[in-house]
Amino acid sequence: MKTVTSVILSVAVACGAWTGRAMAAEAEVKKEPGPEVSITPVTTFVNVEGNTSKFREDQWMKQGWTGGIESFKLNQQFGKDGQFNVEGRGIYNQREYDIRMEVVKPDFGFVRAGFSQYPKYFDNIGGYYAPFSRATGPGGVPSSANTSFMLLDAPEMEIGKIFFEAGLTLPNLPKFTIGYEHQFKDGTKDLLEWGSVTGTIPAGSGFPTGDVTKKIFPAFKDIDEKVDIFKFAVEHDIGPINLGDEFYYERYSNRAFRTDDSGYFIADGTQKIVNVKEEFSHDLFSNAFHMDHHVTDKVYWSAGHLFTEMNGDSDFNIVTIPSPVGLGAGAVDDRFWTIPNINLKQDSQVGNFNVMVGPFADLTAYIGFQGEGTTTDGASFGNYRTTGTALDNRKTISSLTRKSTEETAGLRYVKIPYTTLFAEGKWIQQTYGQDVNQLAFDIPANSQAWGIDTDVTKHDYTAGFATSPWSRVNVTGQYRRYRTDNSFNTRFNTSTDYSSFIRNQEFDTDEISAKLTYRFSSRLSATLKYQLASTEINTTTGNVPGAPPPSSFVRSADYYANIYSASTTWAPLDRFYTTGMICFQDTKTTAFDNGVNSIIEYQGNVYSVIGTAGYAIDNKTDLAADYTFSQTDNFIDNGSGARPGTDYGLPLLVSNELHGLTARLTRRITENVAVALRYGFYKYNEANTGGVNNYTAHLASVSCTIRF
Repeated sequence: MKTVTSVILSVAVACGAWTGRAMAAEAEVKKEPGPEVSITPVTTFVNVEGNTSKFREDQWMKQGWTGGIESFKLNQQFGKDGQFNVEGRGIYNQREYDIRMEVVKPDFGFVRAGFSQYPKYFDNIGGYYAPFSRATGPGGVPSSANTSFMLLDAPEMEIGKIFFEAGLTLPNLPKFTIGYEHQFKDGTKDLLEWGSVTGTIPAGSGFPTGDVTKKIFPAFKDIDEKVDIFKFAVEHDIGPINLGDEFYYERYSNRAFRTDDSGYFIADGTQKIVNVKEEFSHDLFSNAFHMDHHVTDKVYWSAGHLFTEMNGDSDFNIVTIPSPVGLGAGAVDDRFWTIPNINLKQDSQVGNFNVMVGPFADLTAYIGFQGEGTTTDGASFGNYRTTGTALDNRKTISSLTRKSTEETAGLRYVKIPYTTLFAEGKWIQQTYGQDVNQLAFDIPANSQAWGIDTDVTKHDYTAGFATSPWSRVNVTGQYRRYRTDNSFNTRFNTSTDYSSFIRNQEFDTDEISAKLTYRFSSRLSATLKYQLASTEINTTTGNVPGAPPPSSFVRSADYYANIYSASTTWAPLDRFYTTGMICFQDTKTTAFDNGVNSIIEYQGNVYSVIGTAGYAIDNKTDLAADYTFSQTDNFIDNGSGARPGTDYGLPLLVSNELHGLTARLTRRITENVAVALRYGFYKYNEANTGGVNNYTAHLASVSCTIRF
């Protein structure tokens, strides 16, 4: 924090010195206007009953007392058109800080700098499986513990950046900009890659009996990420042509630690832990050049080129603290891997050219072309030892080549009165060539290699209209057709594992949207909107190992969604206004799984409501309120005996309700002083997790804005 403070003070001194020089240069101005200053101290108290970590994750605030400066602004004019601006906020005990400073003189240059930091909170509770409440604890005694598992500490992460930017904007000369930015993330986040929990389900419960394992044990990841960015840009007009070039350098590093695929055994409370340590770093250089020209008021073209080079390295270490005897000790998935040397190099070239002509006879047309070539090479060496094996050193070399072309064409027609018609098409062609060769020195049977070529074609068509046949009515409509076709050619593969037998995949998406806006009067307007989206996924396979020939065509999945929404704005009185929006989404997803009971059809509804209202009680007092509501009802208990067979999955999705209400009363004491009182109410209920994620929260806040 001392380093951050030093940087902020240095930036402030630099900005002050720059301001002083600029003001001295304008000494002929006899009197400068005084600065405009406003500051808003705030104190907030939040009380939470229930799952506090879930509340913090949802609402981005913590429980208890917080306070500080909600807003601070300083504006100082100097000279004829110079501006010195400072604004920010700082909330103590929330660790939320933001300060930005700017000095601008339009015909000379600018300096901008700032620092920001905020916390991101995560829930520390894993998944939920109701039958485990019937499981037995140590010694065969029924367990009274909650059927969800909790990390000892609620994960949270600090995210922030420091930036500095300066530029020269002298008339008729090239414009230069230099900049530096430091970004950071430090802390812990939760993972959805949950570990295993094994419990014994008694007979006669209506559930699968015996030892059952479910992936519900919470996992976390420690992150220490830093990014340093240096930028330089120049822009200049040579005659009617605008030219620009931007150089970008990025130094990235990340040290991470996580628990992965851990296991907990309810019978005796023992635990298997898998620890993973990773370090990443890379240097990235890029240069972007662009140029554009308005040939006439009806002809415009632009072109650009991007070059990127990245060199990265990392190391990877995984250690398994073995399971206790009798509960999976010595299992083949107990890994002890050490891969200290992983290298990556990537080069990319991208070029584009675009032309727009019109309007001619109320018709405007445009076309564009973009080409890309990217090569990626990687190499690693490490030991992949598992339980019960000796050394297993392997060397892996991989390469990936990507070539892509993209064409775009579009039309816009405005001949019809009060109506606009538009259409656009995009065509993308991509080829990938991937080769991987892994050589095992100690256990030759672990050597493997494969080479796969992939051809990808994408077609994206959009057409629509916007019309206002009457002054009170506005109607828009749009249709989009999107298709992706992936063709795979496995040139060689020493393994028959997934996905070498896949030959082709097709993704077909259709989207329709329509919107009607009607203005009943100057005080009342309403909008209705409908959206339809559907996607079909089809897969063609070759001869699948263990299955009879010939190759087969599989309808892999279908997705459908209908979204209905309505909104209104109403101001019945000069002092009163209200807005409202309601949205209903009906979604269905089907995966064709050959009758596997653990994969089921998803079908559910999502309801959302947003409302605001404001009332001016008198010339000095205002009252405002906001309300939000959302509800889902798509929970499916796939873990019970309701489905035949024994391959049960986890209960899927959620059934929940979230309410949020805030009210704010503002009173202007004097022309320069205003006091605000705020109250907030938040309530969340999740029926499918036995109440473990439920919470109710109340917020009370008081602030005072003072202007000088």
